[in-house]
Amino acid sequence: MKKDSVDIFCAVSRGEIGKVKSWLIPSLAKQLNIGKINLTLINFTGKGSVYDGESEVGKVSIKEIRGNRQFGFGESHNFAFKTVKPKNYFLIINPDCSLHQKCIENLIFQMESDAKVGIVEGRQLPFEHPKEYDTKTCETPWASGACILIRSSIFEKVKGFDEHFWMYVEDVDFSWRVWLEDYKVVYCPLAVVYHYTGIYFGYNGTRYNIEHLWSARNFIYIMYKYWGRRGEKKAIKLFRRAGYPDYFCKQVFQEYGELKHSLGNDNFRLLRIKAKNKRLSLVAISHFETVKRLTIRLRRKFIPIKIRKFFQLFLNILLKQMGGNSSLKKIKVLKYGQYHTLKEKNNG
Repeated sequence: MKKDSVDIFCAVSRGEIGKVKSWLIPSLAKQLNIGKINLTLINFTGKGSVYDGESEVGKVSIKEIRGNRQFGFGESHNFAFKTVKPKNYFLIINPDCSLHQKCIENLIFQMESDAKVGIVEGRQLPFEHPKEYDTKTCETPWASGACILIRSSIFEKVKGFDEHFWMYVEDVDFSWRVWLEDYKVVYCPLAVVYHYTGIYFGYNGTRYNIEHLWSARNFIYIMYKYWGRRGEKKAIKLFRRAGYPDYFCKQVFQEYGELKHSLGNDNFRLLRIKAKNKRLSLVAISHFETVKRLTIRLRRKFIPIKIRKFFQLFLNILLKQMGGNSSLKKIKVLKYGQYHTLKEKNNG
């Protein structure tokens, strides 16, 4: 069945717009069984204009939006959601992607096959995202934000992405909160997206270092968010074992310290959350200003896999991606929350 239209969000900067024009937009124009495609480019820098191409490319209608300042990944898409107000669902896609011609059709089919599906993740090629999922139901604990179809109602219900992550790991947190509302997070192997990222596609040293910095900082944050001081302590212990140089550890702890300090404001307090369904684990999230130990009651199963097995996998993946790389260049953070200002020290 042909779908009338679909809304797509893509956060982009001027440096990435070439990929959008040469890879992403042409692949969207070739999507089968999809009517109108409304592509919203989010200029997350908050400055000027990044797109100078045609407003209509085949079935693809393109517009650019921006705020009055720089946004992180989560805040960019929260802003787009409030601006566009997609009705049923919307797709988030990275700028360095090209979609197979049946990608969106398969994502939508998976979404509409079950009213309790909240997120559907596409399959990344040529390097498949390290993913643990149930081979029968395709349910997975979390979905990568590189290519995900999200049900609008659940996005609004959980109040979108947690903007404190800025970039990286926010997709994990979002997936967990969707699970806690008793909605499913599903992996769709038939929805293929070619994601041209990583060292084989022109990664530069600064970009690689930035990913390490924010991934490490947000790993500690998500453990603190869900498991309080005990989780924070465990995360720091695991991070130290990764074998980073002292200067890099200092940068990570400085960034995390500034984040935690900002959360002291009443406006940023996290409310307690518990699962809507008894089948799910009960996870209580404490206020940041309390000193009480976080309450966690874990059942044997965390749908669709054992929670202990999942967290071990999650930690292993994160530490494997980050750990033990002695080639990290020294970088400094010129201003908190401004990752585009990260520069190598020797260029200071």
